Amino acid sequence: MSKMPEIKDIQNLNDTVDMLNARCVRLVSSGKDDEAIACYDSMMSSLGPAYNMANYMKGLIFIGRGDYVRAKEYFNSSLKISPDNPAILMNMAVCEARSGKKAQAIELIKKAVAGDSKSIPTLLLGAMLCYEIDDAKDGDEYMKTATDISPTTTYTYWEVMANSILKNPNISSDKKVKLRALISENKKRIDELKINAEIQKKKKK
Repeated sequence: MSKMPEIKDIQNLNDTVDMLNARCVRLVSSGKDDEAIACYDSMMSSLGPAYNMANYMKGLIFIGRGDYVRAKEYFNSSLKISPDNPAILMNMAVCEARSGKKAQAIELIKKAVAGDSKSIPTLLLGAMLCYEIDDAKDGDEYMKTATDISPTTTYTYWEVMANSILKNPNISSDKKVKLRALISENKKRIDELKINAEIQKKKKK
């Protein structure tokens, strides 16, 4: 592995961080998780523990591996610096949900959504995770909130998230059968709302 550039040798710190982070992301995308972790560790040794993204990204790597204990360790480190960050909270919820801790997962999802209540991706991640842990009531509520904001945007994100969740090797086949039915049902409902919204938009013109 090529040597990481020293932070002290580069004048523009922000450009350096962006460059190194882009390299880490490329390594993850190429399936080189161990090299990516080493890359983030090198960044933290140069920038200090305050560089919170490193722990967060390492947590995501371990979620991808299905190692929720290690993932939680990194997310907990991130939460010490950013305790209300919706993305970290939601991924902690993923760890709790897939470790069989439904109550803890629901509380984390609620906290994440409360901190980012107008974000369709956050609402849909919350909905998808609720459906995964058989919490249809909260899942439906988050879906409704998202579609009330924008049916068209909700439809687009739901397609992407659905494909991702159904391809996830860390979710059992039985669970995927239930999720596929819920995903299909919601997709039809969102599609109808999207079409109605487009019709109303044309009428206003």
